[in-house]
Amino acid sequence: SGGKGGATAGGSGGAGGTGTVPPDVLARADVIVYYETSHTTASDKIIQMKLYVENKSADPLPMAHVKIRYWFTAEATPTLHQYYTGAEAQMPKAVFVDAAADSHALMTFGGGSIVKGGDRNKSEIQLEISSATTAFTQTGDHSWQPTSTTSKPNDRITLYLDDELIWGCEPSGKC
Repeated sequence: SGGKGGATAGGSGGAGGTGTVPPDVLARADVIVYYETSHTTASDKIIQMKLYVENKSADPLPMAHVKIRYWFTAEATPTLHQYYTGAEAQMPKAVFVDAAADSHALMTFGGGSIVKGGDRNKSEIQLEISSATTAFTQTGDHSWQPTSTTSKPNDRITLYLDDELIWGCEPSGKC
């Protein structure tokens, strides 16, 4: 699953690079986003995940030009915490984008690059979304996969390079 698509609408924010990715590098971009969680219950005050990005292209993936979206519905105002990122995903920033059915956590990066065949652990991104008062109902959340207690590809988490959809499918069905 996954694939390429056009530009996307949605939130912005976080650190970003300067310039743009060359068109030939953008055309060859090919990644897989792996997901795992230890919070597998449908109702929980914590949405927790570890993500890993595998670059399948011969071109290094410039993380300053990458955005990752984890799609969910917030039943309460969430707090986002990034506890750890690997060396290839530098200066992470996560923000909540409240967009009704298209709400999501938007992750951006200030630098680093992921190379083909590299150590996937160096691309690890840990994110926790929490609520102090109200549990999240994850059953209908687009990106949640309750059976992912080990790292598996998740094409319901989207990755963009220079705002072009490279991996996954949005809630709208755009892939």
